[in-house]
Parts: sequence; structure tokens; C-alpha cells
Amino acid sequence: MKRFTLAVLVLSALALLANTPPSPEGGSVMRYQLAAGHVHNIHLDADRPAVFRIDTATGRAWVLEPVPIKGGAVVGTVNVWSEVHETNGELYRAALQSMNAK
Repeated sequence: MKRFTLAVLVLSALALLANTPPSPEGGSVMRYQLAAGHVHNIHLDADRPAVFRIDTATGRAWVLEPVPIKGGAVVGTVNVWSEVHETNGELYRAALQSMNAK
């Protein structure tokens, strides 16, 4: 498990360095940090290892998630950064309000 987590961290760091577009606000040294953690998978009712990118200037955070892609008979994944929204944050409350309004 430690090797898997280490491999995920290394690959994620490489993906971050190769695929991160420049920030619209500009950037500074050490603005973004990577952190290892766990994300709860609702479908499996279990935790899975995850890599987070944290913007130390704004507090925004993203999680690196595999997205399945099918090309012919081959099924693979592409890792993408998905923004993380805290439970009971603005987006969460807006979704609850829209569900309760129906």
C-alpha cells in the first residue's frame, strides 16, 4: 500500500508539473502545495488514497481523480484536477436549497 501511495504521489507531482496551466492571478513560489490524504467513495462505502493540490493564497483545493476513457477496445484513465468543495460550504448549501425548493 505504501508503494502504491508513493507511486500515486510521484505520478501526480509529474502530472501537476506537466499539465498545470498558469494561474490567472499570477503566481509565486510555493503557492501550490500537494498533500496526500483519503477520499470517501460513496459507491463502495470505503476510503481511497488521494492527492490534493492546495492554493495557499486563496484556500481553494483540488483532488486528482481518474476519469475513465475508452479508445476502441482499450479502456484507460486520465487524471484530472477536480475542485473540492467543503461540506456545508457555499456550493453545498446552494444545492440543498435548490433541492428543498422543489
